Amino acid sequence: MNRLFEIASELNQISVSRMKLRSEIDFIGESIIRHEAEMIPEGGWPGSNADTRKAMEKAAKASDLTLQNLANGKINAQSEMDALEIERDALIAERDAYQWTIRDRENVARGVESVFVAKPSEPEPVSDEQAKDNLAASARLFEMDTIADACKWDKMTEFIDPEVGRARARYRQLEAEQAEYEQKYNL
Repeated sequence: MNRLFEIASELNQISVSRMKLRSEIDFIGESIIRHEAEMIPEGGWPGSNADTRKAMEKAAKASDLTLQNLANGKINAQSEMDALEIERDALIAERDAYQWTIRDRENVARGVESVFVAKPSEPEPVSDEQAKDNLAASARLFEMDTIADACKWDKMTEFIDPEVGRARARYRQLEAEQAEYEQKYNL
């Protein structure tokens, strides 16, 4: 759970950085437009035809150091923005995976709870014979005092209901993934 708070904090920091970079990129873009407008000579670009004028404009822009510095600044800021986007996407993917792991565990817990925990409803009347049978079945379940007996019980329930087997396998897989995740991030 702490990792989710860390991810939220990192995403917040990235959002602030992205806003600053977006402002910087916009400001540089406006500065480039303003500087290009200031570069135009009073009578327009010299030349006898449109191609010559276009060539003169390109040559003037290519040789202007201020325009080059502004363009490089915009490229660098955009590169930083792209790096932040990649980092943001990775954090969102990590957060989503973590949240799905938590949801899967909750679903497994709800499934186990629905099977093993009595529902808070009014009990139906049970005959004496049914009560004896239930008591005997419970006693047989609690007599399993070895791991081998427990494993036999697991195999038997998986044989009777394949969904139980798949749920147990998924739960073991989620536990392994969580342990690996916690080991990887030193949680």
